[in-house]
Amino acid sequence: MQKHKNGKIEFLRFFFCMAVILFHIREDFPDRTFILKGMDFFREGRIGVEFFFLTTGYLTASKIFRTKDDGAPLGDSTWQFMKHKIAAILPFHIIAITIKLLYSLWIGRKLATSLMNALPNIFLLQMTGLPGKNLLSVEWYLSSMLLVLLIVYPLCRRYYDAFTTVIAPVLGLCGAGFMIQRIGYMGNPKVWLGFTYAGNIRALAMICLGMWGFEVIRRLKMHEMSTLSRSLATVVEAGGYAIVICYIMTDRWNIEYSGTIAVLMAVLVALTFSEIPYGTRLFNNPLIYFFGKCSLPIYLSQNLIRAAAIKFWGNGLGTKQLVIQVAVLVILLGAVTQIAVDLGKMLLKKNRQIREQKQR
Repeated sequence: MQKHKNGKIEFLRFFFCMAVILFHIREDFPDRTFILKGMDFFREGRIGVEFFFLTTGYLTASKIFRTKDDGAPLGDSTWQFMKHKIAAILPFHIIAITIKLLYSLWIGRKLATSLMNALPNIFLLQMTGLPGKNLLSVEWYLSSMLLVLLIVYPLCRRYYDAFTTVIAPVLGLCGAGFMIQRIGYMGNPKVWLGFTYAGNIRALAMICLGMWGFEVIRRLKMHEMSTLSRSLATVVEAGGYAIVICYIMTDRWNIEYSGTIAVLMAVLVALTFSEIPYGTRLFNNPLIYFFGKCSLPIYLSQNLIRAAAIKFWGNGLGTKQLVIQVAVLVILLGAVTQIAVDLGKMLLKKNRQIREQKQR
């Protein structure tokens, strides 16, 4: 189970990131029609968040499997894992929060009030239920992910076999079913369910299904795959993603089927990670790697661009022009942020090397 770049996964990161953003643009302009050539444009693009929870679950289980016998204390191992996760998110979070705060000041909001309201968001604790206003509403996904990982990582590391083969699939399927029965679809993360937000249940269900998917694939890859098996896997993968895209882009299915689509995506994500289906090499190129890597800063950049479009220029554009301009600006801001963070890391690394050489 060597860790390396999977071009299909990177392409899907970018695609589902944009699906979520385009869904949010629809929500920003509810009086607009987004039907283009008979397709209801990204009507259910919010299902893209499930993809990111699933990939998080898959990669977390992969990490635990590789390190579960290293002898590290459970608490230390959990802390190191969470520290690594937070460190990967933090630069983009800080940049996005800072830009949004500056924007709030520019449009006349008071800094002290904005900071006080945004404290839970600043520390990625907004999904705990602490009072406040989300400065970056889309960061609920990061808050829920971190809260769930803080629970499932030590459990999975301590009881790996039982968790990945029994507990994770049960929690995943029942969590998705609970969301459908309670609020009708896999969405609206800020619905309070009496003990936690719906977004946390959504994150728990999908991360667990992703962890289950890793274990299924790990066991499957112990056996040699025939050409017929790989061909069938390719058909399932391609057909499955076609169904997901159809669900996102049309109104043929009710939103209550989002739970079924989320479970289907769990199967597809595991298959794509496995590289059993043919076609992975077609996606292995630096451009796809780059845009896949940019998916987080692109996702976080949408709040600023969407807010500016609503306030300043979006209402003066046609629907097609609005979608194109917002999407392009979000991608550009996300790409610039990614490049800036990469350059910052390179400079810090270089400075550290220079200091070490001087100490020698």
